Amino acid sequence: TKAGGVANHIGDCWTDPDDLGAWTLGPVANLSLRLTEAIGAPVIARFVISDMAVSREYPQLKVEVQCNGEFLTEWTFGPYRSVDVRRILLPFDVVSGKRRIDFAFHLNSPRTPMELKWPDTDQRALGFRLTKLGLHAVHSNDLGKVIDLTNLESAAGHLELGWGLPDRYGVWTIGPEATLSLRVEAQP
Repeated sequence: TKAGGVANHIGDCWTDPDDLGAWTLGPVANLSLRLTEAIGAPVIARFVISDMAVSREYPQLKVEVQCNGEFLTEWTFGPYRSVDVRRILLPFDVVSGKRRIDFAFHLNSPRTPMELKWPDTDQRALGFRLTKLGLHAVHSNDLGKVIDLTNLESAAGHLELGWGLPDRYGVWTIGPEATLSLRVEAQP
């Protein structure tokens, strides 16, 4: 949002931030985060999306998300305009030791408010409105601690390559191979 100082992290591929956030403009939107210290542990990025350019005639918006040039995931928004929270485990090898994280959002079909039949004459092609972004470190597990694979916060530091996102039943593997890692701290 405007109050959150986002203007220092976004370029001309975003609308000017207001009290609700900033909209992506066009087919690619970049966002850069400069960190005060290098990343030394796995990190979860949490995005609060407060609106998206969808309507009855255009019920879906697909967004490919990249971090430091590496593909992370594809989001699908729609068919309804709503607040959505998306979490992504940033691969440790992509962010380890970095003091800057660059996100790129590739939108398959940004649309103007007029195309969407919104009560607005804006001719800019919009994608989604980002309201908040947070980075959260994932810490190692102690022996005996349960890893909840239905909870991204608990599972994130352990799911490496080849995993989907956790849901209320657990997490699915994606493809023929999946890697699970355990970082166990020594007991005294």
